[in-house]
Amino acid sequence: MPVEDLIILGAGGGSRELIALIRHAQSRCGWSAPWQMKGILDDDTSKVGSEVAGVPVLGTLDDAENYREARFLCGIANSAEPSIRLRIAQRMSRRNDCWSTFIHPQATVMDSAAVGPGAIVYPGVSLSCDTRLGAHGLVYYGAVLHHGSVVGDGTILCAGVLVAGYVTIGRGCYIGIGAVIRDRIAIDDGALVGTGAVVVKSVAAREIVAGVPARQLKKVALPR
Repeated sequence: MPVEDLIILGAGGGSRELIALIRHAQSRCGWSAPWQMKGILDDDTSKVGSEVAGVPVLGTLDDAENYREARFLCGIANSAEPSIRLRIAQRMSRRNDCWSTFIHPQATVMDSAAVGPGAIVYPGVSLSCDTRLGAHGLVYYGAVLHHGSVVGDGTILCAGVLVAGYVTIGRGCYIGIGAVIRDRIAIDDGALVGTGAVVVKSVAAREIVAGVPARQLKKVALPR
């Protein structure tokens, strides 16, 4: 069976880390990749022709049309724009089956958990029973999603985030390192939860909250 090509979106630190994780899964965990890394697309034209961790930058995101048979993963994340992964996925306007999903073999994903296309799950992550990680979600090292919790499309859970049971996190949110979210609350679309925050009540769309307990600071500014 022929091996498919993988195109990674973004030539920054997130993609460098994703490449390292894929190689680690192969060399240290015996994982067999369903694709080979073809290259990277990034809108910074000054990076075209360079390499990231030995993987060539082939062009901009608009050049994705030249790789119709490839699979894609997005290595981009940015706390200044919580919904950036969702925005990029929408811009690509490609069918769901063009997106690959990467779950590191050192993550724990229960059989009843669901992981959407384009999602990336780092080592040490635990996705408990009946949880759902939406399309293009990104979950960093050691984050825990307890039973029945749902994370929307394009949302980012940073390292060490602890989400209790039956929590609903909307689309395009950013949950900062080490944040703790109590059970049975909702965090609406586009919200940002600060590093180390303890969230004990629901968070409205595009709110920025931080502190212990978490309190609203301001609204997330929409990108121009």
